[in-house]
Amino acid sequence: MSFTDEVKSELLKEEKSARNSSSKGELYALMLFLLKEKDGFFCFESDSAEFAQRITDLIMASSKKQIQAENQGRGKTYSIRLTRGEIAAASRGMGEVLADKKEGNINTDFLRTRALRAAFLRGAFLSSASVTNPEKGYHLEFVFHSPKTARAFKDILQRFSLYAKMSENRQVFRVYFKESAMIEDFLNIIGAKMAAFKLMDEKVLKDVRNMANRASNCDNANIEKTVYSSYAQCEAIRFIEKTAGLDYLGEELKETALLRLNNPDLSLNELKDLTGGAISRSGIYHRLKKIVFLREELDKE
Repeated sequence: MSFTDEVKSELLKEEKSARNSSSKGELYALMLFLLKEKDGFFCFESDSAEFAQRITDLIMASSKKQIQAENQGRGKTYSIRLTRGEIAAASRGMGEVLADKKEGNINTDFLRTRALRAAFLRGAFLSSASVTNPEKGYHLEFVFHSPKTARAFKDILQRFSLYAKMSENRQVFRVYFKESAMIEDFLNIIGAKMAAFKLMDEKVLKDVRNMANRASNCDNANIEKTVYSSYAQCEAIRFIEKTAGLDYLGEELKETALLRLNNPDLSLNELKDLTGGAISRSGIYHRLKKIVFLREELDKE
């Protein structure tokens, strides 16, 4: 199973009881990116029974109408056929979904809350995304066929402080990340917590191996301790930056935060040397410890 399939499988295991009104954001994405017109009907097709059931559940919850997926018997393909009236009932409150789909629009007025936007991103991932196994590298991308859609999707990501890049090749538009921290944040936002932990663990292991290669004369236990501490410190700094801004730390702590963020692989002694001795090793240690404490306090809020 690919890492993309692992993430999708985790998302599809969500209990029905965990779904709420924000799940309409997920259904909106599925309609925009997966719905096809065929033989006078609007159809969803999937080779996954679990995914077909997920779509069916979302439509029934939104429209209050009974529908079911049909097994087409072609390589176990499942099809959900809807009339225009059933689409209208399921998309009530979402605006003109079929018009949005045709014109490449994303109705941001409908996606007015953070929960709706997160559900929309979840639906977009299930519809049109792939993510590389973190053991091999860091790459998550979405594929669109309209530059208007791709740009609007980038703007929604930016609402979560996720800054994606965009590329175009033969009228195929890709919105993508190559930064592990962004991918980790995205997976947490859409509810794929286990996948996010796997990515984080793999990153820590890579950092440990890389540091071991650069400092083979050091004791392995000390290397791992340094990497894990540095990772926790950098994560705390990035969290504070996103939630309160680094000015929240004050001048001295902000200076140390930037020093650590720009030099994640260095030991405390090496960080001390970069200051020219202006701050002692102990001073740097206590400042970083204070930053981690402030991050925990912010998280409680």
